[in-house]
Amino acid sequence: MSKKLDNRILFSVLVLLVAVFLVARFLKTGKTEKSFKTELFTLDTADVSTILIYPKAENLEEIRFSRDGINWTVTKGEITTDAEENSVKSLLAQLMEVKPKRLAARSKDKWEEFQLTDSLATRIKVIEKGGKETIDLMIGKFTYQQSNNPYGGRGNVMGTTYVRLWDEEEVYAVDGFLTMSINREFNTWRDQRVVNTPKKDVTKLIFTYPADSGFIAIKKDTLWMINDNAVDSLAMDQFLSSLSYMNHSDFADDFKPLLNPDFQLTIEGNNFSPLSIQAFMLPDDQYVLNSSLNPKSYFRSDIEGLFSRIYKPASYFQ
Repeated sequence: MSKKLDNRILFSVLVLLVAVFLVARFLKTGKTEKSFKTELFTLDTADVSTILIYPKAENLEEIRFSRDGINWTVTKGEITTDAEENSVKSLLAQLMEVKPKRLAARSKDKWEEFQLTDSLATRIKVIEKGGKETIDLMIGKFTYQQSNNPYGGRGNVMGTTYVRLWDEEEVYAVDGFLTMSINREFNTWRDQRVVNTPKKDVTKLIFTYPADSGFIAIKKDTLWMINDNAVDSLAMDQFLSSLSYMNHSDFADDFKPLLNPDFQLTIEGNNFSPLSIQAFMLPDDQYVLNSSLNPKSYFRSDIEGLFSRIYKPASYFQ
């Protein structure tokens, strides 16, 4: 009887231990599933009307994107100007891809480690039409590692960014370089275009300079001519290659033109409206430029910068 009793006791203890183990595991699993989100937010980019970013790169000062139809403007302080369209599209596309791949921390005592405190993180808020706030996300530390591409034979970089919802403590790891994409200075979000014209479509260049020193270059068939003289084809090709797609990021927001421009280049051709770029001379060989392609923006340049890339003397083409 004692042996049977011992076996029953051992069996009962075993059943009890198994039950305790299963309950503990269930509770732990339940807690994990409750904490680990598979989706942080949902976003319909067509309904987005406003984006607010508070980047470390701007000392957490607000950058506001506002949509008017299909166009976006960007504002910081008293400056409101056209936003660079592809940058906003890319931002929204990256937000659509934000999916937690793992839970990195459960409590706020880890925020500093992942650069997710209020002073270390970049905050982004997305608001839809009607004022509905869809996203309020803190973006912190990013890490990267080299990964070999088995198809192209080239190495590439895989990135991880750490994020948290503003009103929650959990820290999540997500794929990508969200920190680098969003923690940017105001000017990088602006329309920086000066010229955007394929060189094959350009047929006429009108250089208007002080003291009647300007000239006109015209494309006749396949040859470029100045005063009926053929120009150096290599020099013209290099100039048009540089001119065709030209951006600039040094803005002169405090400039107000009071006089007519000192220099002007007018570009004419096929498949586009004539484009003019004006330059105003300042002291100490400094200039401010304005393009009809981007009329709200004024760009600053010294004599060796953007200015020299656009305003060439006739001798350059000889």
